[in-house]
Amino acid sequence: MLVPLSIALAGLVTTKRVSYRGASYGATVVPATTPGRPALVLLPPIGVGIDRTFCGQLVDAWAEAAPGPALHAIDVLGVGDSEPKPRMRRPFGGWDQGPRTPTEWAEQTLAYVRDEVGAPCVVVGQSNLCAVALEAAGMGSADGMVAGLVLIGPPALEALSRNKPQRSIDKVWRLVGSPLGAALFRFARRRSFLGSFSRKNLFADPSQVDDAYLDI
Repeated sequence: MLVPLSIALAGLVTTKRVSYRGASYGATVVPATTPGRPALVLLPPIGVGIDRTFCGQLVDAWAEAAPGPALHAIDVLGVGDSEPKPRMRRPFGGWDQGPRTPTEWAEQTLAYVRDEVGAPCVVVGQSNLCAVALEAAGMGSADGMVAGLVLIGPPALEALSRNKPQRSIDKVWRLVGSPLGAALFRFARRRSFLGSFSRKNLFADPSQVDDAYLDI
């Protein structure tokens, strides 16, 4: 009996570990069905409990539709199942690592394109990681490893273009690593808050914020 291509591809979706500068992170991959078409590398939004699993329904739909290009959903360092992650010191708080920057994550993204895909890709950024996609596009223009750019729900232009002083970044980092920051995290991870934030900021169709998504 012949197995439909879409069903066969759905079973080929893989998850792999990628090493990068002494760290590691996960990537979910849907294989290509049409050779020679640029792969898509997804940079999903990051936040309280949000990582590449956010793309789960899209990955499944892509595998079923088999539109041609490969699809790669990756976690940036410090997010998802990447290791190591920043750890909060006890008992007074503070992080054992400094904050990551869009430039660092863009370098990671380009390394993935070069080492894991091996061909120019379309980089897709969503929400706050649109800044990383833009940075990767600028850095990857020299060797042509970024063939295209897609921005989904980007922040305001002012937020994307402003360079905050390092002291301001350090101040915020100290705050989120304090006991107050831990309390804010616990508040933000509540199901009601995550549902409200996702409906307002992450989904074009709020009805798609269902129990299956929130359970992730």
